[in-house]
Amino acid sequence: MKKKRRPRLSDVAQRAGVSEATVSVVLNDRVGESVRVSQETQDRIWAIARELGYVADPVARSLARGQIDTLALVVRDITNPFFAEVALAVQQEAERFGYSVLLYNTAAPGGVDDPHREANFLTLAQRWPIAGLIICQDVALENEALRSFRQRQTPVVMISPLLHELIDAVFIDDEKAAFDAVSYLIEKGHRRIAHIGGPKKLLTGLARYKGYLEALRANQLPVDEGLIVLSDFTVKGAEQSMAELITRADPPTAVFAANDVMAFGALRTALGAGLSVPDDIAIMGFDNIQALMCPGLTTVDHAQEKMGRTAVQLLMERLSGDAPEEQRVVVVPHRIVVRDTA
Repeated sequence: MKKKRRPRLSDVAQRAGVSEATVSVVLNDRVGESVRVSQETQDRIWAIARELGYVADPVARSLARGQIDTLALVVRDITNPFFAEVALAVQQEAERFGYSVLLYNTAAPGGVDDPHREANFLTLAQRWPIAGLIICQDVALENEALRSFRQRQTPVVMISPLLHELIDAVFIDDEKAAFDAVSYLIEKGHRRIAHIGGPKKLLTGLARYKGYLEALRANQLPVDEGLIVLSDFTVKGAEQSMAELITRADPPTAVFAANDVMAFGALRTALGAGLSVPDDIAIMGFDNIQALMCPGLTTVDHAQEKMGRTAVQLLMERLSGDAPEEQRVVVVPHRIVVRDTA
């Protein structure tokens, strides 16, 4: 069956008996700027457009008005609920200011890191008709590439502790948050605390690993390298890591996972092995994602909604000219959320 063609601007113009330029002026709300169109003609054009089901291209419409009302959001892995929650907060706050959001995921399908996609997304973003760019990932970017956005007066905000020249940023203190999470486990009486960590090549993975070590040292506890297993921020990786830990001759009594996705994998493995959580082993996560989990996960609140909304607000201040010339860095408070697993 042949697909029906979408109505075009020329179809509306032909039915209305006017030029395409006149239709464009009317449908893009530019009557009176440089062209006068009678109210009768305007009403006829709108009626025909509705009858035909004509929908204007939002990008073309923005350009025609000389005003771009689209923001771009780049995330590292949208399959991770943390990034999905950030994206939702960004979208909601952007819509409050009258902007829509274009989403770009730098991970390849399946959530696999792809250096090629990470390296090229800035080049792609420079071709997008966007008013501003938010980058939520902890991969270092070239200052020169980011500077080109500034030269085009397209503001950029990082949701990441990786600071770049003249680029505003919002994040939590990952190292301090990890320190507080492990300190909580120590206060609960645990002395053999394992760490299922993220890749050290990512700043968040490295910072949370450092926070784990600092908490042990601050409480005069030995660092057992056998209790540290670096994974990949995925459920599957954490399941394998947890399986290694609980089969040790002297297993840990608690686990600090570097994100909630890995904490979920660790929890599933522990329960599958017949362990009671938290009686046999306690589990602490990091992110406070809102996905359903039973038992409820004790975790670090990563303040993803606050960070997403703050990033949009920083962009709006840049776009309105109300922001200072210098870089702004916002560190959002974190907190420990106590539930059932620790």
